[in-house]
Amino acid sequence: MKKILIVDDEPIILRALSRALAHESFEILTAPDGKAGLKSIETHAPDLVLLDILMPHLSGLDVLEKIRKSNNTVPVILMTAYGDTHMEQTAKRLNVTAYLKKPFNQIETVIDLVKRTLQSA
Repeated sequence: MKKILIVDDEPIILRALSRALAHESFEILTAPDGKAGLKSIETHAPDLVLLDILMPHLSGLDVLEKIRKSNNTVPVILMTAYGDTHMEQTAKRLNVTAYLKKPFNQIETVIDLVKRTLQSA
């Protein structure tokens, strides 16, 4: 069973994504912030990370940079409601797998992206 780590400071997003992806038979790990997300990555070695960009204390881009220093192969899908060109360029430089804009029109879009990403990884 593939492990997916969802890192987001919005409890509603964590619950919605967790339920939808668990229904697809993935093992789901969640973290409410970047620091907890990094600890979970070290402890559980997820197969894919869904990572919010704008979080308090440690941004998703900071978390992505730390992930890439220790594991350059784990797929990371960045999620944000507030994207800009600089943010997207930084994400690409850090080898982000995909970039998702919030709010999600349909949760199925996220599920399909996760499945495609894991199949190609």
